[in-house]
Amino acid sequence: MENILKQINGVPEIVGSMVCDASGQVLCHAFPPLFDSSILQKAAAFLAGSSLALQNEAGTNGMLDLRYSDGRIIARELRGGLLMVLCTRAVNLAMLNISLNVAKSKLEDILPPVATDTPQQASAVTADVAEAVLAAGRLESSAASRGFNELGMAGLNHLTAREISDRHQCGTFKKVTITHTSNGKTGVFPVMLINDETNQYDGILILCPAIEKKLGATAGDPLVIVPVT
Repeated sequence: MENILKQINGVPEIVGSMVCDASGQVLCHAFPPLFDSSILQKAAAFLAGSSLALQNEAGTNGMLDLRYSDGRIIARELRGGLLMVLCTRAVNLAMLNISLNVAKSKLEDILPPVATDTPQQASAVTADVAEAVLAAGRLESSAASRGFNELGMAGLNHLTAREISDRHQCGTFKKVTITHTSNGKTGVFPVMLINDETNQYDGILILCPAIEKKLGATAGDPLVIVPVT
């Protein structure tokens, strides 16, 4: 868990990050020594309570964004907890969202399962486990992106495609259903695997402009991916 937080801290303008459980208990943090643990615990308890209050509010998309004169606190809901980062006002939000989406998937595999009280709640958790949530992204190389855009496809690196395949136990797949979690727009699109030796596209679904336009998606937006077999 600490390594995941250190990766988040690698985003420019990030001061520190931490993970707490649903009750607000700090599980792990990566803050400079000047941040006292008791202060972090109080912040976690406050953020967990604020997050729960916003769960049913339309448009929150599982994110709490608190802005101050000199900084910004951004918290993302996890299944079974909360991920919080402290950053300066100059942070690149699109870049941060991509990092948080990747971290969210990894952290939820580590956090203990959420206890459910009713069959309906249990079904909701099961459905959530079956879905893969990736961040929207674009290819960086102009030559590669030009050819990719002409094909009108979505792209995954081999590691992310394998994780989706394992999650759904479906083997290889050539199409995916993509749903934008914020606006509900959805569609079925062909998907291709890309070579990504540095794994910089882990947890990212690369979109061509045509798909971006249809889904109303921009870089960093969370997308639910379900393979079509």
